[in-house]
Amino acid sequence: HVAARGVTFLLLPIYTNLFSLSDYGIISLVYTFLGFMNVILHYGLDASLLKHYVPADIEERKSILTNAYASFLLTTIVFLLFLVFFRSDISGLLFGNPLPSITLMVAGILFFDVLWSMHVLLLRAEGKPVFYTVVSFINVLLTLGLNILFVIYLKLGISGVLISNLITSGCIFFITFPIIIKRISITTLSVKQWKRMMKFGLPFLPAGIFSMILELSDRYILRYLTNIETVGLYNAGYKLGMLMMLVVMGFNMAWQPYFLKKEKNEREYIANVTTYVLSVLGFLWILILIWTDTLVKLQFGDFTFFGNQYWASTQIVSIIALAYIFHAI
Repeated sequence: HVAARGVTFLLLPIYTNLFSLSDYGIISLVYTFLGFMNVILHYGLDASLLKHYVPADIEERKSILTNAYASFLLTTIVFLLFLVFFRSDISGLLFGNPLPSITLMVAGILFFDVLWSMHVLLLRAEGKPVFYTVVSFINVLLTLGLNILFVIYLKLGISGVLISNLITSGCIFFITFPIIIKRISITTLSVKQWKRMMKFGLPFLPAGIFSMILELSDRYILRYLTNIETVGLYNAGYKLGMLMMLVVMGFNMAWQPYFLKKEKNEREYIANVTTYVLSVLGFLWILILIWTDTLVKLQFGDFTFFGNQYWASTQIVSIIALAYIFHAI
């Protein structure tokens, strides 16, 4: 999971050297929309699936999975058709680009992402970490490799980024589809089962929506108050500040299971761990504060780590990094 998040950092030198501020701003808005719609199109049913699937017997599991998957498939297709029919208006309104092909590719990415996320969710539910890890690394490698091919060598620009994502999502979908097909049966479709799952899952939707608004709305606010170039500049700095998030996420994934096993009276131990972690994070933050300007100007042949038009984005990097420290607390 950390590697999947880290791939966005690895792509920064490519995007900031090859894309104008406006083009990168469009890419930022596209991925903001994708993140938001992934939450909407799951509408809490993923949480409900985990809740009901794990303790169920084999036959009931088949019914639970079939109803959840059918629901996701139907709602995703309906939304995909909506995007296709209104692609020209959506491209201009949401992404600041009149090309309808952008919305078509976004629709395809959403379709595959929503469904394959169900496949890997099933791996988590059944406790299969090896396959889950393999799929995650395939996702990372495909994303990097296809971006290099379509953006650097074929020079397809924004379309290259989205084509890379579309192919990656499609490949992951087909790689993991056998997991699902063996566990579903159309004869187990049940309105009663679906209602039971929706009753548990829907309350998660408002929390997910507001969480995404807090995390992603800044790009659209900037576009409304300023322009698409400012969005691109801001997003570059934000992505660099997310280095701290990778550290925090890595620690949390290791610490939380261990923390839950500790006795409640071991407050002194937990206090010491907290002190050490905050000390390390504070030291890393100071390094970021001091060395960010140097990092983005590092020379690699004819390129720098960040293209020179993005150097001003370093003003927000330490602020974003500090925000993730507060998140860790």
